[in-house]
Formats: sequence, C-alpha cells, structure tokens
Amino acid sequence: MCPDATVVPAHLVEAWVACRGQKISARTLGVSPEYVVQSGARVLDGRTIAPTDLSERARMAWVTPQVFDSLRRAGFVERDAFTIGQHEFRLAGVVSLPTVDDANTILIPYTTAKSLYGTMTV
Repeated sequence: MCPDATVVPAHLVEAWVACRGQKISARTLGVSPEYVVQSGARVLDGRTIAPTDLSERARMAWVTPQVFDSLRRAGFVERDAFTIGQHEFRLAGVVSLPTVDDANTILIPYTTAKSLYGTMTV
C-alpha cells in the first residue's frame, strides 16, 4: 500500500463529441477540482474547475490544446457550444495534462458527468 497515495475518482463518459456537426476524437472525463490538482494538470487559458461547477452541475468543459485545435478546425469560435452526446457544453478553459495518453481529453465536472451520462466511475 502507498500511505501517501490519494484516490480521486473520475467518471468516464462514453459519448461522441461534436462541433457544428463534425465529430471530434476525444475522451471525456468527469472530474473534481481535486483531480485537477492531483493529476498535475495546468490551466493554460481560462479558469480551473471550481466547487460551484460541481454543486451546479455546470455544463462547462476544459479541453487539452489538441482538442481545442480539433474544435477550431470544425469551426468553433469563442462563446460557441459543442456537444458531448446530446448535451451542449461551453468552453471554460484549456488545460495541459501530464501524459501523452491524455492528449485528446475533455474534462467536465464530476457531478455533471454522473447526472447526464450514468454511473461509470473509474
């Protein structure tokens, strides 16, 4: 066992991401503010996930630079919305995640993910 380890749940969302009718290749995770801190994510633009995003089940999203580029190629402009499954989300920030495997990732509030997409927590 690791006495200094911290377990922070994430909710894997199994839904297509689209912008202006174009599908975007991305993995969506519902996370808490603690996940952002523990994972070593850095906010490059915008703001980080706040406790109010969890309590309000906000439809806000934080994307990696690679996802942001894909959204822009699909015609995304500032204040635009994109969809994850059937639900619209607004961009709250661009984040850098520490591993290559996380390059095409979207983060949304954990409570939003659970309430909109079910109960698959990893």
